[in-house]
Amino acid sequence: MIRLGRIAYANMAPVFHRLKAEVEEVAGVPTALNRLLLDSELDLAPISSIEWARNADRLLLLPRLCVSSEGAVDSIQLVSRRPLARVRSVAVTPESATSVVLTKVLFPQAAHVPLGEEADATLLIGDAALRSAFEDPTPHHDLGRLWLERTGLPMVFAVWAAPEPVAAGLTELEDALVASVRQARVEPELLAAEAAERYGYPAGFLARYFEKLRFSFGERERQGLVRFLELAVEAGELERVPELRFVERSRPRTGVRPPDMPVRDVLERAHAGERISDADALTLLESHELVAVGRTADELRRRKTDPDRITFIIDRNLNYTNVCVTDCDFCAFYRRPGDRREGYLLPKPVIFKKIEETLAMGGTGLLMQGGHHPDLALDYYEDLFRSIKARYPIHLHALSPPEIQHIARRSKLTVWETLSRLRDAGLDSIPGGGAEILVDRVRDVIAPKKTRSDEWLDVMRHAHRLGMSTTATMMYGHVETLAERVEHMRRIRDLQDETRGFRAFISWTFQPDGTRLDAKVEHHPTSFEYLLTQAVSRIYLDNVDHIQSSWVTQGLKIGQVALGFGADDMGSVMIEENVVSAAGTTHRTSTEELVHLIRALGKTPVQRDTLYRDVKVWN
Repeated sequence: MIRLGRIAYANMAPVFHRLKAEVEEVAGVPTALNRLLLDSELDLAPISSIEWARNADRLLLLPRLCVSSEGAVDSIQLVSRRPLARVRSVAVTPESATSVVLTKVLFPQAAHVPLGEEADATLLIGDAALRSAFEDPTPHHDLGRLWLERTGLPMVFAVWAAPEPVAAGLTELEDALVASVRQARVEPELLAAEAAERYGYPAGFLARYFEKLRFSFGERERQGLVRFLELAVEAGELERVPELRFVERSRPRTGVRPPDMPVRDVLERAHAGERISDADALTLLESHELVAVGRTADELRRRKTDPDRITFIIDRNLNYTNVCVTDCDFCAFYRRPGDRREGYLLPKPVIFKKIEETLAMGGTGLLMQGGHHPDLALDYYEDLFRSIKARYPIHLHALSPPEIQHIARRSKLTVWETLSRLRDAGLDSIPGGGAEILVDRVRDVIAPKKTRSDEWLDVMRHAHRLGMSTTATMMYGHVETLAERVEHMRRIRDLQDETRGFRAFISWTFQPDGTRLDAKVEHHPTSFEYLLTQAVSRIYLDNVDHIQSSWVTQGLKIGQVALGFGADDMGSVMIEENVVSAAGTTHRTSTEELVHLIRALGKTPVQRDTLYRDVKVWN
């Protein structure tokens, strides 16, 4: 039986949440597990990153697991009564070598003394740090946040390692550990409740804590680990940065390697629960293996959401104004300020009437977006949202990140202030519009006056931190490369790792009619490419729960087919739609038609609301 080390802190709860493997668990503080692992008394254990680096010639890493954060982690705190710049001594815990070295990296001016001795600041880790947050009013400084502010990278506190020679069955155990983490993400309330019983903290506190922990050992985590080790070398805590050597996955002998093995290899690892890399995603997009990629995407969708259900929403896409100052080349909907013939701003009575029609048809949400109107400041939206909320029980899913940035600039406020006031006025969630492709080279061609990639992401980051969920989108098939599509998805995945605020991802193809961009586009995506891109998004975006089919741009038949290529949601009945139709694509449907299309696949149709809660189930 494999001897598996378990850190005796709450941070291990997601990894062991539903571990389906027969192992001999050995619990202990990090330094104790480090010693047992190096003495070969454990077959596998999480080990402090710095201790692994000091013993890398004796250990192999699991390629998919670590313990990290991208920003605040809560369980590693520097408690200091002095401003950080004036800290000259730190009392350090003996329980975590990595945290001690991180303190030396972040505060090279400070001497270290044993815990319990008098010092300017005290390093606390694990449960002691979590308890201190409740009990001690002294200022606490989260080392995960300080690291992110310094480097812009995740901080890897521990890796999972095995001594050589590797025990049999480790790759299967890694699969089980990864599956446990994924199950924990699916049922966060149950995870928090069970951990609260075990560790004695409030369930709500633990739920927020677990959201900050990361366990996937992806490319950014590896970059963060290497950067930490480089700084440890500069601090004199490490001789050199070692090579990352990994436990090899056992594979059946297959004779001569077939030419399409790279695609099969990527799909095999994805099927096993491993996070695929940017290079892997590009391999899939460049392939013509639509059936194989789609099959894997469908399997991952089945694990992520109920395989027997397909959801949709009844809502209205209300475009309150088409007046816009950004002049995007891909848009056929907008009109310039001063266009008295076709420019419009809907008055309140018209908006109210449209909401009443939506509610009468069983709708639950209002998707409200518009142009960047030069005359509309924050007070306009506050008044409109309060007026709507005072009259109607409807979810306001409104204002894309570029609109919010425009409102903030027009009102001379920060994005945080603008979002806070919009939320207080009735804004419930934010749509992912305006993302297009989150690569500035592309944006310079198709929308040079519009929000930059980092700005779009920053609006979403602020919204998530304010407790607002959002969606993410991608509009492709114009001047971007396949690699830039992957970069777009990477930036979504990275932010989702940080905030867990995206509830769904929706991609669609550029609609060219009536746009200036059409002349610059050499190739328009086919339905084959649409299905392949959607399937890859399901495989790559392993931290986003829902993938939505874009029948509005592809038509109902392809929208239905897309449900076998990773999508679990048909989107909206779309009582009203103006932007896509302005570019020459006009597909329409009804509740009855969506129910029929879903039933034809042998699935149960479920009307949902904007937050993916059930409204009605067609049995």
